[in-house]
Amino acid sequence: MKSYSAAVWLSALLVLGLSVGRSSAQAVSTKTDLSSVGSGLKETTFGDLAADSLRDAADTDAAFVPSSAMRPVTLSAPSIQQEKIADVLSATTAPENAYVTLRVKGKQILAALERSVSHLPESFDGYLQVSGLKVTYDPSRPPGSRIISVVFASGAALSPDSQYTAAMTQPLGLGGMGYFQAWNESDIVKTSDSSLQTVIVNYAASHQPLNEQVDGRLTSQ
Repeated sequence: MKSYSAAVWLSALLVLGLSVGRSSAQAVSTKTDLSSVGSGLKETTFGDLAADSLRDAADTDAAFVPSSAMRPVTLSAPSIQQEKIADVLSATTAPENAYVTLRVKGKQILAALERSVSHLPESFDGYLQVSGLKVTYDPSRPPGSRIISVVFASGAALSPDSQYTAAMTQPLGLGGMGYFQAWNESDIVKTSDSSLQTVIVNYAASHQPLNEQVDGRLTSQ
């Protein structure tokens, strides 16, 4: 009887533990689907969320998240579990890869954006999802002239010789995927202890309901 009783109690505890685990999962309310499908070619709603989260956390003029940081996944509205949001991020992103803040000139941002669209119409792991900017480009133009205009969220046009702050994933900030042509480790002014996963989940939880929409941040002509 004692053995049976112990087994019963153990079973009950396991069931209780599983129930608690399920009930502790947090859901995020969203008005739109969050999709990272096609992030190597175009603006996506999850790409916008990732870049917005990063710019908000770092309090910078702009933020950049490469397609390589995201797996091609669509999460459906109106409710998404926080762990599902974190799971969209690829293994190359975290948890060990923190984000960094750079101080760069406008011409460095232009060089980065030029690099971002240089592989179109082919998908590119280094295609940048952006926040704080509206970028118009023409991928058919000759190299070095593909970026037509860059305007900040404030409405001010990017100035090649002015300095700006930009947040991005650490590998990108170190010049990975060819972005050493735009910046490098010497431009980094701060490295965060937080992973991109943490930043996105925290942003999503505090900005409910999410309403991320493709809004012309990246426009091809």
